[in-house]
Amino acid sequence: MITVDAASEIAKRHVQTLGEDLTLFEKPITFGDYGWVFSYQSNAFIETNDISDALAGNAPILIDSDQGQVFTLGTAYDVSRYVQMYQRFGDPHAEPGPSLELCGWRTGANKVMATKEIKKHTQLGLKDAKGAVDACLHGSKPIVKCADPETADLLAQKLSAIGFDTRHLAL
Repeated sequence: MITVDAASEIAKRHVQTLGEDLTLFEKPITFGDYGWVFSYQSNAFIETNDISDALAGNAPILIDSDQGQVFTLGTAYDVSRYVQMYQRFGDPHAEPGPSLELCGWRTGANKVMATKEIKKHTQLGLKDAKGAVDACLHGSKPIVKCADPETADLLAQKLSAIGFDTRHLAL
């Protein structure tokens, strides 16, 4: 695990590769268990504060807290969305897909309710929904497909409430 100072140095080196006339802002925009997000700007804008000297489209960079890996975010969405996608999928540009991996269960998991929820939120019949639950209970990690990512999120919530762990898969 790296420190904020190490992350800052990594970010500075990365920004230097983008151009000599750029400066990394010292404090991260945001941070969490995942790492730190930094921003940068042109030296001219920092000196003059003249909007005509400002960079446009300079995407923030995320420095991973585990290994110091650099991820360039985007500018199409709010930083929080990129961070969320990074936390969920390991890729800030990932798009949630309609599939869930049944990756485990907890003591007291309700097999019957899980089967009903999978049948209700996927196009699987009773036999295949039961088969997915049984496979999970026996240590496999079956994948079930919903109609869309929102339905997959809803199914994940329902399964979590009845004792099953899932992982939402990216497209």
